[in-house]
Amino acid sequence: MRTLLLALCIAMLSSQASAIKFWTYGTDTLVIYGNFAYGDTRRISTVDFSKIKKLIIDSGGGEMNEAISTAYLIHSHNLPVIVAHECLSACAFWIFLPAIEKHLGRGAVLGLHSGTPHFDINDAMIAAARRVRHDSNHSTPRELHDEMMIKSGINQQIFMDTWKKTTNGKNPALVLEYKNKHGEIVKFAMTTNIEKNIENYLAMKNMEYVTIYQDDLIEHTFWFPTKTQLESYGVKGIVEYDDPKTEEELKPLEQSGNITLFR
Repeated sequence: MRTLLLALCIAMLSSQASAIKFWTYGTDTLVIYGNFAYGDTRRISTVDFSKIKKLIIDSGGGEMNEAISTAYLIHSHNLPVIVAHECLSACAFWIFLPAIEKHLGRGAVLGLHSGTPHFDINDAMIAAARRVRHDSNHSTPRELHDEMMIKSGINQQIFMDTWKKTTNGKNPALVLEYKNKHGEIVKFAMTTNIEKNIENYLAMKNMEYVTIYQDDLIEHTFWFPTKTQLESYGVKGIVEYDDPKTEEELKPLEQSGNITLFR
């Protein structure tokens, strides 16, 4: 079976991505549009999920930690997920794959890339933040990720295989940005050293969290898997899935203004 791989140029870094927009359609449908950014989980938690029966999403991905925590909230309500146009990167891994029921209709696109998350750095970052803020009540991204994957029965080899298929060049550094009390953007590279991260946190007074992103992350290859390929990793609940067949089917991504296909 042919594996469809295309090199993509991402014109908008995650550090520049705006927060998702969301609204209810009718009485039982939640709609999410845009890329995930800091604070989205807190905002979307205000939705009355007791009335929501399904989710429609159109997202290019965004901030990994926020996507994971938002996905955990969504999947705790066992919502079917319907992709309206595209579900890429963090949206694909954590919103679509673990969903109890999934729909990817004709013209919609599911794209995977960078399949090995920086959990070692993320966990060190979370541990440092907890010690600075004296807060130990929240699960780390790895804990939420593992729980979702175990519950859904997905073989996590899909992350390593995606990494092998789609990674170009060296692994970019994970960068944390803050806005200081003067309104200036200050950034530093995160490490797996908790004490060093604590030193960085304490050096910034009255800080406002801005974003986490991978530095120099400009060019990627995306993997557009078929239904059969996904099912080989234990992905279940695929009710509707339009397999990508030609480059022509992916051209609408260019029209979005954020992605250019390399021929």
